Parts: sequence; structure tokens; C-alpha cells
Amino acid sequence: MESSDQLSLKDVPFTATLSERRVVITALHIDDAFLLVASASGCVYRVDLVTESVEVLAQVKDIWCLACLDSSVIFGSLNGEIHVLDLNNRANLNSVRAHDLAVRCLAVLESGVVVSGSRDTTIRLWRLESGKIEPRNILRGHTAEVRDVQVHGDVIVSGSYDADARVWSAQTGECLHVLRGHRRHVHGLAFDGKRVATSSTDGDIRVWDSETGSCTAIFVGHGSKAKNVSHLRLVGDTLISEGSDGSVRAWALSPMDGIARELASSDGNGTAISAIEVQGRYVIAGTTAGSVKIIDRQSFEMLHSWTDGTCGIAVFQVGFTLEHCPFVVYLKDESVLVTVF
Repeated sequence: MESSDQLSLKDVPFTATLSERRVVITALHIDDAFLLVASASGCVYRVDLVTESVEVLAQVKDIWCLACLDSSVIFGSLNGEIHVLDLNNRANLNSVRAHDLAVRCLAVLESGVVVSGSRDTTIRLWRLESGKIEPRNILRGHTAEVRDVQVHGDVIVSGSYDADARVWSAQTGECLHVLRGHRRHVHGLAFDGKRVATSSTDGDIRVWDSETGSCTAIFVGHGSKAKNVSHLRLVGDTLISEGSDGSVRAWALSPMDGIARELASSDGNGTAISAIEVQGRYVIAGTTAGSVKIIDRQSFEMLHSWTDGTCGIAVFQVGFTLEHCPFVVYLKDESVLVTVF
């Protein structure tokens, strides 16, 4: 969404129930006409934005990540399996034991290669052939759980609990750079093809040049009370970060001044930001206490705020549809709901 595009709100918000019991929502994919939502209990839900309906696409075990390639939905489980579901033939679910331990993250390269990261410390590359997933390469180097992978072009960036991030060539499998400097787990990762941003439980946010591997900036996250900055977004020359202190901040990268500009402050009740997304000039953030805010990152204006229980007692996922409507996946009472505003 370009900065000239306007935020869109429905005359009447659409709300649907995903689960009538308390489950943890772990992954999300946004398409033109639908949302895909995955849960730790193993359900993949399809939320139709046109008919405003919900259906369960698949039921496996313990889903923690999800990605899409054309008409195929790919999801990874805690038991190390990767599953592939064809949206055009929903009865056909293919599964493979992909890793020795949990699959924590998935991404898809422009070439169609699927990238998976695992608690077994490896990153693996896969090719989809006739709905089946076939192994292509294994990238080794991390010594602890691979927490996240991000891709751009034919470059892969990974973040690990070994405190390092790495830059890889998808074509050769070579590790091009080890981004070393954090003192504890790398929890957050963003990559725009030029810059890599990492955050860690050491409280720091670091920015790296992906071509040289050099660290170009160190930001002291969100203060001593925010040791966990999990969500990072690179948008042009701005880095957006959230912290366990409940704040959302923007950092200028060009020119870089090291000053944190606060987009949203803490609610003051000890709650953390649980989800964040950026579309154009708009930032949406949800908290572990069920509040949701939309901020204009250019003017720093708070555009909308839902803090009255509308979004339940905890927010799992937030985002914008491709029609620029904000949506929230949240826990209310004992049910998991989705609302498109």
C-alpha cells in the first residue's frame, strides 16, 4: 500500500469464530480474498473475506508456521513434519518428516524453493513437485534452534538462539556472512534485500549490511524493562520495533540518528505487544491484554484504538487485508475470534 492509499474501515465489522475453545494462534497468511490462520492445536482455518465465512482446511498436530506457494499451503509442525495442502484439491494432504525436531519457521523464495528452519539447528531447502515436497539442500552452521528465516531474491537470512544471524546463498547453500554481536538469543528478524535487522533477549536491536556482513547500527531496544523485542519491520528507511514494555518505536535508518520515536506508548499495566504489522504508512499493534492501536507512522497520530474489550483479553495476530481493512485474531472468553474492521 502506497502512502497515498487510505485506511479502509467497514460500515459493519465482520466477526467470526475460529475455535470455540482456547487455542494459541501461531501463524497467518494474507491473500487477495482470504486469510489463512493456523493454531498450535493443528487446525488451519480459511477466512473468506468475500463471503465472510470460515472453514477448517486441515487438522494435523501442533502447527507453528505457515507459508503459501501458488495454490499450495505449506505448514510446519512441532514433530518435525512439513505438510502441503492443495487449495484446489483439499482432500490431498502430503506430509514429510522434514526435521528431527520442531519446524519453527517457513519462507518461500521467488524461485519457488521452500525454506524451513528448525529446533534441530538446520535450515532445509525444498522443491514442490506435483504437490509433494522434495529435499534440495541442507544449510548447516547454527548451533541452536533456528527461530526465523527471511528471504529476498536468492538470499536467505536466518536468526538463531545461538545468538547469531546468518546470510546464505540459496543457490549454492554457502553461508556468506555470520552476523555476530548479540549476547543472547536472536528473537526478531527482518530483511529487505539490503539491510538485516535483528533483535535479541539481550535488549539490543542491530542493523546489518547484508552484502558485507558489517553491523551498521546498535539501538538500545526499549530500555532495561524490555529484554524481549520480538517483532521487527523494515519499511523503506525506517525500522519499526515493538517491545515487551508495550511500546512501538520507529528508528530512522537514512539518515541514521539513533533516536527512538515512539509510535505507541505502554498501557502502563505491564502488558506486552503480542503482534504488529505495517502496511504503507499505517502500523497496527495488538497487546497481550487485548488492546489494539493503529498509528500513522509518518505523522505519529493515533488513528484508532480499541481498548474496551472489543478485541478480547489477548491478541494473537493483527494485519491489514489487501483492501486496507485492519483485522485482529484474538482470544475472547474461551473462544478465538477474528474481526475485520
